[in-house]
Amino acid sequence: MRPTGLLVLLSLLGGLTVVFNLKGQSSLTRFHQIYNEIQHNLPNMPNMDQLKMLVSDEGVTDPIPICFLVSIYGKWAGTVDKVFPVRKLPFYESPYYNFFGFTNLPRWERPGWTRIVRNFPEFRRFITLSRWPKFQGWKDEQIQANCSVVIYMDSITEITGSSKQFQKLARRVLESEVGFAQYHHPGGGGALTEFKRIAKVGKDRPANIEASIEWLGNQSDFSPNCTLYENRYIAYSVNSTNFRKATDFFWDRYSQEIDSWRDQPLWCYVLDHFNLTPLPLEHKKTLPHDT
Repeated sequence: MRPTGLLVLLSLLGGLTVVFNLKGQSSLTRFHQIYNEIQHNLPNMPNMDQLKMLVSDEGVTDPIPICFLVSIYGKWAGTVDKVFPVRKLPFYESPYYNFFGFTNLPRWERPGWTRIVRNFPEFRRFITLSRWPKFQGWKDEQIQANCSVVIYMDSITEITGSSKQFQKLARRVLESEVGFAQYHHPGGGGALTEFKRIAKVGKDRPANIEASIEWLGNQSDFSPNCTLYENRYIAYSVNSTNFRKATDFFWDRYSQEIDSWRDQPLWCYVLDHFNLTPLPLEHKKTLPHDT
């Protein structure tokens, strides 16, 4: 919620109308103070939920319900990342934003995040568990019920944009044909180049990498020059048929757990396979690129 420089028109029962200017106060705390100060003197004051509808989205027409989504999987709460503290966001209390954390830990808590416990005993790898929310989270009932656009973010990343910037991004995603947005990988190259980097820094076992390279090489349409994207952030329409078919295809292979657990090389092939080009995310304006 960011009421900076905004004239708020409060229509009161009995025909009384009050106009006040918040005069540059961007603090949500100050807004609550103003509300509490005048509430005692105006018995028909609209409730806080009504006021949120007026000031929460910086004058954006028809705000889009946006959900931020993180994945928190581990053996116990002390071993997982501490996710971004969303309560400090100016738009945190807006009714158009939700923050969901998928986890296997029934006691995981982080102020501001709504816990969704999803466990998958059929998977052997924790990393496979953690990838389900990224590529299959759109299937969850709470996501379907609350979100028009989802912004998946790795648990170590940050949120730096404003409500207006995220609303702009969501509108671009919904109005696009492809239905989702990502950053290009800054290192460039295709799937094979990415596997070389993975092997160099030891982020997967050599046998897993070799198995993935062999499988990719056996695909008739595989190109070593497929465009590589970063998967730390993915913004997508919950109803995007392109995103759904791509992630289902991806998951059919990845969830077998018979080759690499790194997701970017396989995703590179999947996008090329379906001839999909994600919208570009705007660097540093909404989600920090170099976290």
